[in-house]
Order: sequence, then structure tokens, then C-alpha cells
Amino acid sequence: MREIKFRAWDIKGRRWVTNNFGIDCHGMRYWIFGYSADPVDRSEYQLMQFTGLRDKNKKEIYEGDFVEVDFSKNGPYQIRWNEKLIRYDGVNKQGMSWDLYLGRNCVLSVIGNIYENTELFK
Repeated sequence: MREIKFRAWDIKGRRWVTNNFGIDCHGMRYWIFGYSADPVDRSEYQLMQFTGLRDKNKKEIYEGDFVEVDFSKNGPYQIRWNEKLIRYDGVNKQGMSWDLYLGRNCVLSVIGNIYENTELFK
């Protein structure tokens, strides 16, 4: 069974919230336990879910991460949730995609994310 966990990008503070927090969503508010005693506005944080996979260095892969893949010279690929197919995909700049779980036998390397390394996907 896949471990369910999240990380959050604090848009105003421009930093990650990753340690000792839980999320309770109700309406347009988040309660991020261990980080904020009061509910925070959902527009202030971007939540990203752990895919359940790790890269070659054992780093957790989250949606929003950029990865390099050993079989492709067309990267980097951004990890995104595909609502239609109900799976995580890697999507490159040209719009080519592949099923992340089928790629779990490939050598993946996390090289950044959409908040700290936007230049990788321009």
C-alpha cells in the first residue's frame, strides 16, 4: 500500500512545509498542524502529494517535481496528476507524457520542482 503524505509550498514565505504537519480541509481553509495553530487560507499554500516512489538517491518524488529519466533525452519531466487516467504522469515541455508507475523500473532523478526551479521547464 502506498504511503499517503503531502508537502506544502508556502506561497508568501516562499518555503516548504514538510515536517510534522497534518492537513484537515474544510471549505476554503487548511489546518496545517505543527506549523500553524490557526486555519490558513488555501490560496496561501500549494499542496503536493507524495507519489509513493523514490528516485535513484532515495529522494521522495512528489507531484510538481521535475525528474530526469534514464530512457529519455526529452526531459525534464514534470510530475502531474492525470485526473482523466487517475494516475501520476511525467510530462515534458513538448507535452509528451508517460505513466510514472510504469516508469518505476527506470532510473529517475529528481532535479528540482515547479516553485524553486521554474527555469527547468521554460
